[in-house]
Amino acid sequence: LSSCGGALSARAGHSFAQRPVRGGPFGLCWIAAVWRRMGNTAGLGRRRNGDLVQAVKTTDDCGPDTKQHEVTRASPTAAEHVPREQLDARMRGLEELCDRQASKLRQMELALACVQRDSRRTVKVLQYNILASYLGLNTQPWFLYGADISSEDREKIFAKYFERDANGVPKNSWPAYAEGILTKEQIEEVVRQDEAFKWNNRKVRLLEVIQDLDADVISLVELDHPDYFRQCLSGEWDMAFHKRPRKASLDGCGVFWRRSKFNM
Repeated sequence: LSSCGGALSARAGHSFAQRPVRGGPFGLCWIAAVWRRMGNTAGLGRRRNGDLVQAVKTTDDCGPDTKQHEVTRASPTAAEHVPREQLDARMRGLEELCDRQASKLRQMELALACVQRDSRRTVKVLQYNILASYLGLNTQPWFLYGADISSEDREKIFAKYFERDANGVPKNSWPAYAEGILTKEQIEEVVRQDEAFKWNNRKVRLLEVIQDLDADVISLVELDHPDYFRQCLSGEWDMAFHKRPRKASLDGCGVFWRRSKFNM
């Protein structure tokens, strides 16, 4: 053991004079531990087909030896022989595994949030008339935002709006049914505020309001873009849509339900 310790100390940079090696199983255990950390092939051990084979004696609480077996460690240069394609494939596999685990963790977080919300077994319901895109015009007589119209002027505008000729065709369109009742400045302000009614601007705000209210059951009335809300709310809600039976109408009703609470 002393001769082995001298050979090891030169390579490990330790002085066995300062750490005397005593005979017995405990000294052998200590040498084997240092030897495994060094990963060296000199002295103890031998090579077999490029791998390092070390003789290691296992003991029970450093008592008498019970059995002996061989432990094989890959050569430090073994990784150099792995093709780059295999390494790339392993990396892609690990990335896919991480993505799946992240998705599963997100599902667990959502489920936990639902459990916390359901602590009192409540159901939150939202009914929302979102105004169909083809009906969202500020120039309609029931809107006219920005004109600050009195109730008397509103009645006059409605009377002109509903005027029909002998064939039932409306006589007045915008801005004819408002002219003579609203000032030029009022008509211009109505047109300016009509920008907020345009669907591309309104749909984003509608989605924000629906998500902030976070209802378990959502009913959207006058819905004429069901695919947009189906896609945007698909993370937590399932959906069913039914079009209004009247042929002239392009909208219908969409019902959404939180899939963590309901199955349909």
